[in-house]
Amino acid sequence: MELSEVLVFILGLPILMILVFIRDIKRKNKNEFIDYNREFLWILLVIYVLLIIAISFFPLQIKVRKDILCSPVDLVIFFQHLKNNTMDFNLLKEFIYNKEALINFVMFMPLGVFLPLLYEKFKSKKKMVSIVILISIIIEFIQYCLYYLGNNQSFDFINIILNVLGATLAYNVYNLILIKMEKLNLNR
Repeated sequence: MELSEVLVFILGLPILMILVFIRDIKRKNKNEFIDYNREFLWILLVIYVLLIIAISFFPLQIKVRKDILCSPVDLVIFFQHLKNNTMDFNLLKEFIYNKEALINFVMFMPLGVFLPLLYEKFKSKKKMVSIVILISIIIEFIQYCLYYLGNNQSFDFINIILNVLGATLAYNVYNLILIKMEKLNLNR
């Protein structure tokens, strides 16, 4: 049995629309102010989360594994690089040509922007990086568990590092843009 990435959106988007509609009705009944810019960002965030789920866990293959003793944790490559101290330009070249590594790097970039935009507490780099590490570990742990159901994905420390680097780069670029915009507004 195989579940497709499309299923995430077939189920996820209507549920999102219903939840947003119910929340807006409750807010209007209470005469609360609705910030539509923030609502739009929330909808984008939920669509982004659905994309993360689709990329990270699907296609989901459910079957009994025959190689149950085989470890789905990709530690060998990570510790070889640490032991040999070869995290240099060869690793960078390998990263650029490795589609999966590039996806893991880019995949969390929007999170580095969405979190500080939607939550004041994540304007702190330390808190933003902490939540990205936590989310990355949760995703990798779920992939680890799904491995035993027949999925071909595994737990990989490098994915966590790439996710954090991508989100941190986006966070830094976002902050640089904010600083430049503030300077432009002050000069007027």
